Amino acid sequence: MAGGLSCEECQVAYAEAGDDPPCEECGQVDLLAANSLAWDVWSILNRFDRPIQIGMEGAIYLHLPYITMRQTIQAHEGTERDLAKVMRIEQEMLPFIREQRQKQAER
Repeated sequence: MAGGLSCEECQVAYAEAGDDPPCEECGQVDLLAANSLAWDVWSILNRFDRPIQIGMEGAIYLHLPYITMRQTIQAHEGTERDLAKVMRIEQEMLPFIREQRQKQAER
């Protein structure tokens, strides 16, 4: 990720200059690999362990249980830092999931 650009922006910038981007030297690849466990765990839990409460208004998507996140990270030999990443992903993604489900329900 040269100069704070995303991978895509970097590739476009180098292509416009007629060069190949230095992907093998880029720290972005390491960042993605470092976060892959957290995203994998969150994806699994979101798909199979997401608590849903049904009420008069329809389905309400609840937070993933902390204990489930912790046990899953431990089962995948993750660290407390990985657990913190999963919790952060959950914090950011749950409002998005709720918004998407609400849009689907309105259709």
